[in-house]
Amino acid sequence: MLKEIKEGLRFSRSEIRVIVFMAAVIVAGYVIRNFRNFIDDAGKPFDYTGMDSQFVSRSLGTTSKHSLDASEEGNRTDPTELSRAIDSAGRTFQESSPENEAYGSIVDLNTAGATELEGLPGIGGATALRIIEYREKNGKFRNATDLMKVKGIGKKKFEKLRHLIKAE
Repeated sequence: MLKEIKEGLRFSRSEIRVIVFMAAVIVAGYVIRNFRNFIDDAGKPFDYTGMDSQFVSRSLGTTSKHSLDASEEGNRTDPTELSRAIDSAGRTFQESSPENEAYGSIVDLNTAGATELEGLPGIGGATALRIIEYREKNGKFRNATDLMKVKGIGKKKFEKLRHLIKAE
């Protein structure tokens, strides 16, 4: 097939060598150019501003107002504008204490097991066992403040737990 193309174009042997050499130079130049771009980009930190603004716009449900491509330098959205938009969007939802969301429902000190107690902030396995031992030895907790009678739970820790526990 190559022989037929060679005879059809009527190139001499030296002309074919020149064409092959030029093609190799073009391919090599393309590879070097793209390799340099790859190496140059490797040392630069990635610009996440485009991705951040897309996240904000999708979170707010407005794709056109805050959409941004990371390559468009002149079209960057002002960070303070994004911050205001996020703050105003957050106010539309029912606000609740972050601790309540993080730790779920209120834990009853008189019925909770060790795993439930360990789910409370600042309560580890040993403290959970001490709470259970206190409950078994002294009976049910009368109120939540009785928890401070357990070794390892002081006023500071109790204040962190107050809104997450009950004693019935």
